[in-house]
Amino acid sequence: MGRPVCVVAAGGMGEMADMGRKATPSTTDAPQTPKNTHKPATRPVAYSTAMAEEICGRLAAPASLVSICRDPAMPAYRTVMVWLDRYPAFARQYATARTIQADVMFEETIAIADASSRDKTVDAEGKETIDFEHINRSRLRVDIRKWAASKLNPRKYGDELLHTGADGEGPVQHALALNYDALTDDELVTLRRLLDKASAPAVVENSLLIEAEAEAPEHLEARRLPRSAH
Repeated sequence: MGRPVCVVAAGGMGEMADMGRKATPSTTDAPQTPKNTHKPATRPVAYSTAMAEEICGRLAAPASLVSICRDPAMPAYRTVMVWLDRYPAFARQYATARTIQADVMFEETIAIADASSRDKTVDAEGKETIDFEHINRSRLRVDIRKWAASKLNPRKYGDELLHTGADGEGPVQHALALNYDALTDDELVTLRRLLDKASAPAVVENSLLIEAEAEAPEHLEARRLPRSAH
């Protein structure tokens, strides 16, 4: 027998090549992943009264400014600080919200301290077990709110007694006044000697001045302090 002969019809090689190309997957024919055309939300930068009220309302809820600024719909923390420096009306509203926040935190300390339902657990046999972890956690929640309230409103919730002036701000101011008309001649002489002693360059000169005044009382009127006119 002779060797088998493979006969390929005309145009057969081209068709086989085409079939090979069709069998190989093409990268251009693969489904394309759609591009993400969604743009991230832009945080507000321009100041608005509505946004200022929203921030202050959340603060008074109470919520921390850090947690508020984590919301993508809210301005960044740095933006809020710029607004506080640039807009006095917002700064006053912000200060009021912080004061209310201190009041709310104080009320929360009472609610946390009174909530004792989870201080102990009861198993199926009726045995009670004190949950010290929950009690300590509640104590920590009370302490941190007391501390925050004392910082937000020290005049109301601070532990130290604050002494302020008549306007409620700053230290107490002391003012002393001396009525020279109410002093006798002897008191004027004593006052004059004390003033000279305080301003004298040397003790010897001051002592000589005191002795001269003691020996010559007739010159008292010349050195008497001026009296205020009525």
